[in-house]
Amino acid sequence: MADMKTAGAQPEIRVVLVDDHSVVREGVRMILENDKEIHVTGETGDIGEALGLVTSLQPDVVLLDLAFGSETSIDKIPLIIEAAPSARILVLTGVSDQELHKRALLKGAHGLLMKDKAGAVLRTAIKKVHAGEAWVDRSLTATVLRAVAKEDETKRIVADRVRSLTARESEIVDLIAAGHSNQAIADSLFISEKTVRNRLTVIYDKLEVTSRLELAIFASSNRQNG
Repeated sequence: MADMKTAGAQPEIRVVLVDDHSVVREGVRMILENDKEIHVTGETGDIGEALGLVTSLQPDVVLLDLAFGSETSIDKIPLIIEAAPSARILVLTGVSDQELHKRALLKGAHGLLMKDKAGAVLRTAIKKVHAGEAWVDRSLTATVLRAVAKEDETKRIVADRVRSLTARESEIVDLIAAGHSNQAIADSLFISEKTVRNRLTVIYDKLEVTSRLELAIFASSNRQNG
């Protein structure tokens, strides 16, 4: 089916449904098919198949169920974003767990909607998310968005600290994280051990750590989160 209805019509929002309950997919599809601006271009009940489907179809919006049996789809969110960079992800969930909701947003979801909401709300949420807005159900908004904002602020602060390092200081941090001694670092960088100690004092101050162990942990965590 083409991505345009008729000449001059508004482009369709192409949606892929990912939910392990066929009855839910059927119900959602019926709701969305009543909207001329939305077209369900594909669906799957297997989270493992979702990546292939999203990769091939490159949808505008992925409507993603949060719970799959005893597992969640949270860890698949970054993979979906990588597979279809222009797609927006709207998590549809029946799970009232704000910690999971927060994790989904931090992983890159663009919105969250409870499954018990009316069809009109679902269609509106899809359109808002597709337009570049964030959508979080009112019943979830305050706590979840505060947590996400705090996490984002923490990441910004850490990034600013890392950017304050010179190239040589960054080299020293990497070598510390790799477990090298001051003397080994000095030999590797062709500087004196005293210079390494002096640089470490500056590095501790810039990164706001107080020990070699804290520095190694900071470096390792920043590499994982980068």
